[in-house]
Parts: sequence; C-alpha cells; structure tokens
Amino acid sequence: MSYYEEILAVYHHLLMLDNEEDKEKKWIINYEPKAKKLSTAHFHILSYLLKHQSSSGKEISEYLTMLQGTLSKRLALLVERNFVSSTKDEKDGRGKKYYLTSEGRRLAQIHEQLLCMKNIQLTKQLEKFTPEELEVIQRFLNSIKNVEETIDYPDNPIEPLDEAD
Repeated sequence: MSYYEEILAVYHHLLMLDNEEDKEKKWIINYEPKAKKLSTAHFHILSYLLKHQSSSGKEISEYLTMLQGTLSKRLALLVERNFVSSTKDEKDGRGKKYYLTSEGRRLAQIHEQLLCMKNIQLTKQLEKFTPEELEVIQRFLNSIKNVEETIDYPDNPIEPLDEAD
C-alpha cells in the first residue's frame, strides 16, 4: 500500500469513528443515557455554551464553523432533550440566546473531561515527533481541513463506474 493509500485509509477510518458505537460516545452515554444519538457536533455546542452562556446562534455557528441551518437542527434536539434552553434576544427580538440547563451543564462537563483526557493522550503521542515533523503534521492537517471546507461537489451525482471499467 502506498503512503497516499495508507493516509487516505487512516483518514477515512478516523471519520468513521464518529458514530454511536465509538468509544467516546459509549463512555459519555454510560454517564448520561440521554446523550444517546447525539453527534460530536452536539457535544461541541454544549462545550461552547459551558464557556459562553447566553450565546446567539450566530455566535455559536461562527465559532464552530457550522452553517446556521445545521446548528438550528442540532440545537432543536438539545432543547428537546432538555440540555439547552433558549430565550428571545432582548437586543434583537428575532434572535434567541441559548443557555445550558443543569443537565446540559453536567453533560458539557463530562464532554470537557473527555476532551482533556484525549488531549493528554494526543500530546503524549505528539511528543514523539521532532519540531520539523510536527510542522509537517500541522501543514497536513490544515490541508485536510481546507479540503473539507472548500471542496466543490458537482451539481449532479457522479455516475457509478461499470464493473468492466
């Protein structure tokens, strides 16, 4: 397997880890069963609100680089599960301000604990690399992020290849 193939395989594997069966989600659900079927994006919204109570949807979406429509759907589920509440924005009556409920605060704190544990483990792994290697890793990750954020998808789905091709 070439370096390109191996890197792409690992990248796609990492993307697949973000599902209901991943270790992180199971760990969190063990502490808060109502967290079942929440995505990583939901947890990042909660963590943001833990640090920035009384935030508008625009503030949250800008910080998380998430489309406002996508954020609205995520927030609706968090409100439905009583992790987040909202009030009308006093300055802009059309907007809302979002707050963590006590259950949301607890779940956000659990998520923050998870992130802390992960960052410790990742830092230990990164310490194995030289500064030059870390620079390459950083450039690579920024390139991946750029591809994810700027990819142009065709208007029509690509035709599947024939088995003979």
